[in-house]
Amino acid sequence: MLQQILLVGLGGCIGSVARHLVSTWVQSRWGGLFPVGALMDLTVEAESLPPNLRLLLVTGGLGGFTTFSAFGYETLALIEIERQPWLALANVALEVVLGLAAAWAGWWVVSEW
Repeated sequence: MLQQILLVGLGGCIGSVARHLVSTWVQSRWGGLFPVGALMDLTVEAESLPPNLRLLLVTGGLGGFTTFSAFGYETLALIEIERQPWLALANVALEVVLGLAAAWAGWWVVSEW
């Protein structure tokens, strides 16, 4: 059990740092906020993937990278801090649409393998 907790924590750390780095890079280039799916489907479909690796990559890594609370905070920050409600609405629409599109694309790619 301790090993599983440590793997989820390590994955979460890596995912959170990756999210920060990607968000910072996107914001510096385009001034926007950022959301990601094939890894999830790939790990679910890959029967040979060890459970501990799945914990590290999916529960920890993707959980840390795509945490919903970051999405909520970034959207509220656009409204409350930046005073740009239309940009916040665009952020919600794009995150949902692009998130679903990325999940579908990941599912499709893996199912075609």
